[in-house]
Amino acid sequence: MTPEEHQMLVEIREATASNSRDLKMLKRSRRIANIMTAVYWLFIIGLSLGALYFLQPYVDTAKDAYSQILSI
Repeated sequence: MTPEEHQMLVEIREATASNSRDLKMLKRSRRIANIMTAVYWLFIIGLSLGALYFLQPYVDTAKDAYSQILSI
């Protein structure tokens, strides 16, 4: 093996190691982004259900008033 070939192999090995590190970082970032997206949607859904729970008496009152208007 010539010194040039050896140098090329060393450079390829270093580039491969660098690519591997970069890909691991990308994978970790994507996983964190997926988790944060799930937390975001769970928060939105939970907030909506909580608002519905607290607004339910007002919704029932409005439905009763609407049904009384229709029965007249």
